[in-house]
Amino acid sequence: MKNFTLIYVASIIGLTPPLFAAEVQFDDVIKNPSRFNHQRVTVTGLAEVQGDTFDLWRDARACKEVDNKHYMFVAQHFPAGARRNPCEYANLHFVKVTGFIETSIHGHLGMDPCSLVLEHVEVLPGPRLKQFLPILGFFRNETVKKINLRAYWRGHDGTSSFGIPPGNIDCFAIEKGRVEATTVNDKTFAQCELIPPRLIDQFYDRQTKAYYFRISENRIEPVLPQNARGWNRGYMSGRD
Repeated sequence: MKNFTLIYVASIIGLTPPLFAAEVQFDDVIKNPSRFNHQRVTVTGLAEVQGDTFDLWRDARACKEVDNKHYMFVAQHFPAGARRNPCEYANLHFVKVTGFIETSIHGHLGMDPCSLVLEHVEVLPGPRLKQFLPILGFFRNETVKKINLRAYWRGHDGTSSFGIPPGNIDCFAIEKGRVEATTVNDKTFAQCELIPPRLIDQFYDRQTKAYYFRISENRIEPVLPQNARGWNRGYMSGRD
């Protein structure tokens, strides 16, 4: 389904000549998508670009509350060899998005009434809404062996697992809960709480919205942000 969507998107963008795009209200499209089907429109909203997805919210409140009644999926065509989303610069900015409304494309999960097939994104003046960025945890494996991390999130079911070779750093969004370090044979040898209590909030990097942790042979311990400045954190779009 995803490959078909990308081919379909490419055909629309590649074969359709430039035309005038009517600027329409976000809610008008969501309430009656068939009225705008196959039409080239411009819609204003708050962009949330993560990985290979582009979600458009009517406003900040809809984004905060994950209000799917005021949400639109933006279908993108990725250039060959792209390693990152070409629209990530727009993440958590208010934008004007121009493209075609297609009721035959039902979002990345196949349940949306329509999608907007992207042609152009214009970032509107104003700061990035960093309050919606998730808090990241950076974990550096300072042991001599490959380890696994298993995170348990408080308040909802499910866990997340990550493998880290010796000397490497892994990063993922964290919330309240705990993380355990295990051997490749699934034997737990260290654990710690996530997110640290406010009493030790000096470990929180407010600029990047992140915590840093080192994993030794018998413990996981937080690292002060100034002591993690030399860490290779990788690409940090929208955080530096």
